[in-house]
Amino acid sequence: MRELEFLCLAVSRKMQGYCIAGIDIRSGEWVRPVNAFNFGEFCSREITVSGGGARSSRLMRPLDTVSLHLDRFSGNAGQPENWILEQNPNGVPHSSLNKNTNERSLLTQKIRDLAQELTLPSECVSLNRPGFEN
Repeated sequence: MRELEFLCLAVSRKMQGYCIAGIDIRSGEWVRPVNAFNFGEFCSREITVSGGGARSSRLMRPLDTVSLHLDRFSGNAGQPENWILEQNPNGVPHSSLNKNTNERSLLTQKIRDLAQELTLPSECVSLNRPGFEN
C-alpha cells in the first residue's frame, strides 16, 4: 500500500463514471488512481472529499489536495501512472487537505514550477479559468 498527498489536476467523465489524475506532491510523480472494477472508472461516491465548513462533502475537483491510499501498481507501457485506489468499505469521503485560498495559490505556483522543471511552456499549465484563480 502507498499513501500520498495527491494534488488533483483532472476530473473527467468516463463512460458512466469519473477518472481522476494528478501528482504526488512529495515526489512530483504523475499518478492516475483507478478503480479495480468498472473499467477503472469511479462512481461519484468514490471521489467524494470532505469539504469542511458548511458543505460537508462534495466531488473532488482540480487543485484539491487529498490524502489517498493506493493499493497496488497497475500501470502498463501505455499507462505507467495507473495505481489501484484502495477501496474504502465504510464509504467515508477522502480527506481534503486544502486549508485556505493562500494554500491554493501555493499549489498553483508549485504546478507552474513543476511545469518549468519538465521544460513545458508555461501556457500548457493554464489555470486562468473561472474557478481556478491564483
